[in-house]
Amino acid sequence: MCMNIPNNTKYIQVAVPVPVRRTFDYIGPKSCPIGGRVKVPFGKRKLIGITVSTNPPQGGRKLKSVDKIIDEANLFGPPVFELLTWAARYYHHPIGEVLHAAQPTEIRKGKPLLDPDIEPKTTGDNNSTSDENHGNNNGIKLTKQQRAAVVAIDNSAGRFGSFLLHGITGSGKTEIYLECAKRCIAVGRQAMILVPEISLTPQLISQVTARLGNQVSVLHSNISAKQRYIAWHRARAGTADAILGTRSAIFTPMKSPGLIVVDEEHDMSYKQQDGFRYHARDLAIKRASLEQVPVILGSATPSLETCNNARRKKHQLIRLKQRVGDAKLPRITFIDSKQHQLTAGLTAPLIHAIGQRLISREQSIVFINRRGFAPIAHCQLCGWQVICGRCAARMTYHKRRERFQCHHCAATRIFHPNCKQCGEKLLLLGVGTQRIEKYLQQKFPTARIARLDRDQVRTQKKLEYELHAIKTGATDIIIGTQLITKGHDFSRVTLVGVVDCDQGLYGVDFRSPEYLFQQLTQVSGRAGRTHRPGMVLVQTAHPDNPVLQAMQAHDFSGFAKACLAVRRAANYPPFSYIVLWRAESTDQTAALKFLTTVKHIGNKLRDKFDLSTVQIMDAVISPMEKLAGRYRAQLLVRSPNRRQLHKLMDNWIAQVEPG
Repeated sequence: MCMNIPNNTKYIQVAVPVPVRRTFDYIGPKSCPIGGRVKVPFGKRKLIGITVSTNPPQGGRKLKSVDKIIDEANLFGPPVFELLTWAARYYHHPIGEVLHAAQPTEIRKGKPLLDPDIEPKTTGDNNSTSDENHGNNNGIKLTKQQRAAVVAIDNSAGRFGSFLLHGITGSGKTEIYLECAKRCIAVGRQAMILVPEISLTPQLISQVTARLGNQVSVLHSNISAKQRYIAWHRARAGTADAILGTRSAIFTPMKSPGLIVVDEEHDMSYKQQDGFRYHARDLAIKRASLEQVPVILGSATPSLETCNNARRKKHQLIRLKQRVGDAKLPRITFIDSKQHQLTAGLTAPLIHAIGQRLISREQSIVFINRRGFAPIAHCQLCGWQVICGRCAARMTYHKRRERFQCHHCAATRIFHPNCKQCGEKLLLLGVGTQRIEKYLQQKFPTARIARLDRDQVRTQKKLEYELHAIKTGATDIIIGTQLITKGHDFSRVTLVGVVDCDQGLYGVDFRSPEYLFQQLTQVSGRAGRTHRPGMVLVQTAHPDNPVLQAMQAHDFSGFAKACLAVRRAANYPPFSYIVLWRAESTDQTAALKFLTTVKHIGNKLRDKFDLSTVQIMDAVISPMEKLAGRYRAQLLVRSPNRRQLHKLMDNWIAQVEPG
């Protein structure tokens, strides 16, 4: 049906937060800005959407009118708006959900853009403070290699430049970020520093504000909706000199952007794993190119994709080969676990080394990437095990709570010591942080022991307390998971013991060797960061493994070269691009059947458009078939030609999705 539309009417296309890969046509006034919020009727609901274009509608259908114009200008600013629309296309995700994900909760609700700095202050709104501290150097003097790095990056100010800052652990990468950020702020620009969630500690926030001043907006998952809005608004208005945040902070508007930093660029926490899936590191590079500012990717163990891009001159490589001051890289020694009896997962040489550190009043770290007491509860008589009823996984025994817990769906079960099938007493096998803690408390009764894992450290306040105790020497032995691997500078730690790293040697993921090398290098880097020499003892049944040998020699370049050669031969990233279809269902066979049909559709489209570089694998059951009560399957697609892969996906998704 056609309508008689007044001459001053404006047609607009609105993206609304629904899982549909299209926009919707409405009639709106001429004052409706691109990138601004509007309230629109959508079925029987009223939704807050974003105006994305003003093109004439297709067809003669009757159009509804916009209920309300909320914003007078682009909510995000043109570069970030372009980044978001690009991300929707690149990641093949509904544009409405992408734009929705980039907004603070208060903005999603349609609330007006009020300036928090002229609103009454409320206790707790302390993401940044409106005083005269503009930062200082705190007596820090950069080394020659740090100064050279800063000059190289600073020369790119005002234009796009991509830098890989490859510095060994303890080489002072953070000081380079802060010096570059300080120079950026000095000329009236804003700096954005992204860090992994695990690294955003109170100590880091204090370090950043001490150097850059108190006008720092902090954005992470543990702040309130109101705090997030305040931080977001100050960044957008330009009253925040710097933005310090985790992955979602990459979408924060800045009035005068001047620098983007991605610390620990290899870290997997930069990947959003559900909903709108994206990689914040890649978006940081794209945003820097749109904003025409330099971007720094920093790591002691860069991702192989980033290494390959540096070799292809897409990133300018800056190396930091020495630790700051008198500190040296720790000596790494393997303990062959086949030749030593294990007590609570620990060998005699490692236990002895911990005892020696206690005598010399130095600190030790015991690293095991498994929380709980025992990962397996097994009946030796009939073979029965405690398995999660919702996942295809064993449940871990947690001693302090006397519970079995699934580490995938968080389901719990009351602990019973006997087999439910035959009544025999269960054997508690394997080692977690709790079992090691109990043994070391018995072995060294006067030692002050801290356990840092997600069970023990449930709040930011608790983490802050434990880290302060470590830094002040109030802790002797630290037992931990990944919480202790990154970003911490423990001056008294001279020993790191790695327990049970072999589980990472032969994983099904082609990236398993890379992840293991990165993890071991990061945790090893906690030792010997001052004049005290550091030692790392790695318990392994495979001391001759090439990954471990390269790690022992601190030879990341050699490891990366060998690993990239394997990837090239196998046609894995970065030498190809991968798409993974996933399906899940409460029916055990439905997901696999669905993806088998999806594959047939894909094969027809590939042949139709002559996309010969695209390889479509068979649909298979996922490595963990059942998760949280749903059966899962997957379908892998890859190609060395990104353009062909995107063309296939555009048409493939359109045919598979209903409507």
